[in-house]
Amino acid sequence: MIAIEAIKFNHNHNSAARDALNIRKNATQFVHVPEWRRFISVNPEDSPAAYAVGPTQGHTITIEVALLSDDPGIAFIEVRVENHVKARPVNFINGRSGFVTFELVNPPVSHGRVGIWDLDCHWEYRLAPHHPWHHFDTTRHRIYVVLEVPEEPWQQTPYNSGNQRLPGPTSSTTPAAGPKALPLAIWLLLLSHSTSTLWDPRSLPMIAPVEAALITAGEILTAPHSSTACAEGSATASM
Repeated sequence: MIAIEAIKFNHNHNSAARDALNIRKNATQFVHVPEWRRFISVNPEDSPAAYAVGPTQGHTITIEVALLSDDPGIAFIEVRVENHVKARPVNFINGRSGFVTFELVNPPVSHGRVGIWDLDCHWEYRLAPHHPWHHFDTTRHRIYVVLEVPEEPWQQTPYNSGNQRLPGPTSSTTPAAGPKALPLAIWLLLLSHSTSTLWDPRSLPMIAPVEAALITAGEILTAPHSSTACAEGSATASM
């Protein structure tokens, strides 16, 4: 058996150019890395990751994946998610690969628009070039995309559970009003957990009334996206 052990989306806490942002789930829950862990992450919301369009433009987005194999006869395979995670070789030592860097193909952040995507990643392997591909695992993730890295009063550092200023939907810090408030409103919206939270201005107490009105009118963000081909503008996508 070959399986995914863990996936890191935010594998470099000091940069947002090639990987995900530092975030919290809410004021009391920290998003730990790896965001996806075998037997723990079942639903998309169990594996959240957020990206910013601005710093990622022109860069290849990568994830780090750890794999397992219980077949002592398999020391080398190629692994991919067709059309979405670029194929690369993986070596096993004592049944483990350690974390291996994979390049993403056409990730949601590359579309250049704000949104929420639930992704089903269908992982495949083959034993050698020109051999057939075989499905071996499926992982599910919730991907948030914002325009820029959130600015003050949010803080990307220090990256630990004690930092209450990591961006999140119910952080204790109230954003200041003014020109920078709208991106923060988008951020708060994206980190909400349900469509009822997305569309009810009463559930967004840290957003100025005009911003809440824009959100409710649907001028900033549509409802969570989905599709069978990771297409833009759907509520659940497949990878």
